[in-house]
Amino acid sequence: MRLPHNMSEKCSDCRDDLYGNAVNIPSKDRYILLFSRNIWISEDARCCSGHLIGNQLTKEAVHAIKSFAIRHQELKCSNIQLLLNKSQTLFENEQRRFNFDDLRGLTDDEYCLLTSLSKNYFNELIEIISTSGIRNSSNRSIRTTIDIYLCKLCLGLSNRHLACMFQLLDKRTISKTIASARQAILKNCVPYNLGLGRVTRQDVIDHHTTAIVRNDLSITCALINCYQPPMITTKPEDSEVGQKIMKLLHQKNRIMLLLEENNLIKRTAQWKTINHCEIMNCFPIISEEDVGDLTF
Repeated sequence: MRLPHNMSEKCSDCRDDLYGNAVNIPSKDRYILLFSRNIWISEDARCCSGHLIGNQLTKEAVHAIKSFAIRHQELKCSNIQLLLNKSQTLFENEQRRFNFDDLRGLTDDEYCLLTSLSKNYFNELIEIISTSGIRNSSNRSIRTTIDIYLCKLCLGLSNRHLACMFQLLDKRTISKTIASARQAILKNCVPYNLGLGRVTRQDVIDHHTTAIVRNDLSITCALINCYQPPMITTKPEDSEVGQKIMKLLHQKNRIMLLLEENNLIKRTAQWKTINHCEIMNCFPIISEEDVGDLTF
C-alpha cells in the first residue's frame, strides 16, 4: 500500500495546516482511493472542509492526494471480507448508467437535462427531503429515488423506460419509488413553496383532477417557484380580462333562453326541419363580437 503524507496535523489533500474547519475523509472516498489509485488513508485522516461537496471529496481533491511511502501490512480475514464487499459495491456503482449517488458522476448539464435542476439545486433539494423520513433501500438511495421522480416529471417517460434507465427490477419498483418520492416532496417542499390554501376555486380542482395529478402538479409548481423564474407574471391588462370574465359569468346565454322558451331542453323534445325565414324575427341575432364572447 502507498501512504499519503503525514495526516495528523496537515490536510491530507492540500497539506495546509488544519484548523477548526477540518473534517474526516469519508469512508467511501477512502475505499475509492484504495481501489482506484492504490492509496490507503487511515480512518482518522482529516482534510479541509472546502474539499468536500455534501459528504464526498471533489474530483480535484481526489486527484490532488499524493502518496509518499509504501508499507506492507497483514490483514485479518474480516478486513479482507470487508474490502471485497466494498470493491463489489464500487464495481456495481460504476456499472450504473446514471449514478446520482456519486456527486462526481454527472455534470451540471446532465443534471439539468435529466431533472431540470442544476446540480447545486438538486443537492439542496436532497438535503430538504432527507428530513422527511424517507430512507435508503437495498436497490435505490434517496438521491436515486428523487431523481427517478424528477425524470418522470421532466421527461414524461414510462415506468418501464425508467426501470431500464436506472437498472431496476420492473415498472412496479419504479411505481413504488415514485410514490415514496412524491410523498416526501409533498411533505417537506410543497408546503413552503406553494400556497394551495390560497388558491381560488379549489372546489373545481378537487372535483376535476385526480389526487395523483393534483399532487404532481403541486410538486411541479413548487419546484418551479423555488428554483425557476415565476411561471405566471401579472400584466396590466389582467384586471380588465378578469372583469370581462366575471361579466360573462353572470350573463344569460341567449341560445339557452331560446331553447327554454320553446321547451327544447327536455329529453322528449323533438327536433324538426323548419324554414329559417320563419324564425328570423325571433332568433337572437349574434354579432361577431357576441360569438367571441361565447367562445372566450
